Amino acid sequence: MIAVEFVDATSGVVFARADLPPEQLPADFSLRTTLQLGGEPWLVETASRPAPGRLVLTVRRIERVAPQALLFSLPTLCEALPPLAPGPVPGGCLELHEDDWRQVEAATPAATTVVETEFAAIRRVYERHREPAGFRDLHARTVGPLIPRLPWNVLGPAEHEYAGVCFRGATRPVAGGFAVRVRGVTWYGLRDADQITLLAVAGPVTPAAGAVLSWAGLALVDWCRCEWIR
Repeated sequence: MIAVEFVDATSGVVFARADLPPEQLPADFSLRTTLQLGGEPWLVETASRPAPGRLVLTVRRIERVAPQALLFSLPTLCEALPPLAPGPVPGGCLELHEDDWRQVEAATPAATTVVETEFAAIRRVYERHREPAGFRDLHARTVGPLIPRLPWNVLGPAEHEYAGVCFRGATRPVAGGFAVRVRGVTWYGLRDADQITLLAVAGPVTPAAGAVLSWAGLALVDWCRCEWIR
């Protein structure tokens, strides 16, 4: 039998002891391990064997959260993410959180009706589902790229060209993804040979973006703020 002590990670107090046969205990605690204690789930944070036949487990109660208590941090997301390319993520990629994909993107005036329809749905999220700490619901956008194919040189000379685009924690880069910094503005999107098929901005939008937008006859759409940036 193994003499097991259970230590509460929050208080540091031993709250239970038990003699257990070895076959009832995991052979390896290096992986994420949960235990049922008193009908409640507990996560094993550390395991130590101070002496033969003894085991000390430091555990933390897994809090149950009611689904209605969960909130979204943003009022809208792009539902479809781009496909990923084969192979590992190269060094020097622009790293994005999945939630940030296409949150500020370029659009042609021909897309005005589509954009305003999406704005109306996002405004309803603000009106009906906004809470002090977030949103009880969000609007998932399904619209495709809002620009025609643009020549690659529309962005002008780049101060820095990234190796591509990747999502945080992903093991593969975005297929056809590109990112460049031009006059302090970080543009990213999708590229097909020498043409841009989707164009968006990561980070602050400065007046320097106006030169690109004016030349191409475009504006930026800030989805979360329901604003056109012209």
